[in-house]
Formats: sequence, structure tokens, C-alpha cells
Amino acid sequence: MFAKFAQAAASIVIVVASAAALWSQFGNNRANNLVKEANALVELGQKQHNEAVPKFNALVEALHDFPANRAELEAPARELGEMYGRTAEQFRQAAAKLDEASKRPTDPVVVEYFTLRSRKWAKTAEARELVRQYVLLVVDPTVRTPEELAARQSELDERISVIVQEEKSLEEASTKIENENSSKFD
Repeated sequence: MFAKFAQAAASIVIVVASAAALWSQFGNNRANNLVKEANALVELGQKQHNEAVPKFNALVEALHDFPANRAELEAPARELGEMYGRTAEQFRQAAAKLDEASKRPTDPVVVEYFTLRSRKWAKTAEARELVRQYVLLVVDPTVRTPEELAARQSELDERISVIVQEEKSLEEASTKIENENSSKFD
């Protein structure tokens, strides 16, 4: 009787262990796919940001005649607003993919890494959204003077600065995890 019980228990343990291993492998595969998708979104977001930077710099240079040149700045400002909106969305989606990956059955260190990276990309999205708001100040009818523009830009600059520091901190923490556990990220 005991032998049959032991044999049945051993069979159950083997089945449960096999199911756990398969679930873990499924979790790892799904997490890896989510990470690949997130990386592609980050790459696209970075590319879009890099395309926007020269246009942003040109807009900032043209602000010396604001608000007299508001009409001629409207189209470039709206275009930049759309570009930064798309960029922010790419980073939001990347953050969501990594957040989902962090919920898959995988190593706790990898989960922590995914969580940190997700938070970092969410902060990047937040910063890009603030830059979008920054450039759209040019077409905001409530901004009537260069002083009002400068004050509103200064507020956004301060918020962006805080977010960039948070991004940097999250980047450093995730890089530290990756460096200390390089075998888990091969």
C-alpha cells in the first residue's frame, strides 16, 4: 500500500515539476518576445527623437521674434508636437511591454530588471510628453508675451530636469543589475 502511494506521489511530483518547467519556459519565451518588442519600440522612439532634435533646435532659435512670428512658427511647432507625441507613445508602449514581461514566471532578478527598465521608459515617455507641451506653447493663445513664454518654458524645464534625473537613476540601477548578473541576460 505504501509503495503504491509513494509511486503515485512520485508520479504527481514528476508531472507537477514538468508542468512547472514548461510554464517557466513559456514565461521566459513570452518575456523574451515582449523584451524584443519593447526594444524595437525604444529604437523607433529614439529614431523619432533624433529626427525631432534639429527641428526643435531650429524652433528654439526662431523664438527670438516671438510672438511677432507666431504664425510662421505654428506649422513647425505643431509638427514637432506630433513628433514628440509619437515618440512619447513609443516609450509608453515599451514600458508596458516590459511591465508585462516582469509579470511572467522568470527569475526574480530579471523581474526586477524588467521593472526598472519599464519605469525608465515610462519616465522617458513622460519627458517626451513635456517636450511636446513645451513646443506647443508657441501656438497656445494664452501665451501672449516672451515673458509668459519663458515662464511657462521654465516650469516645463524644471519638470523635465527632475524626470531626467529619475531616468538616470533607473538606468543606473538596471545597468547595475545587468552587470552583476550578466549570465541571466545572455
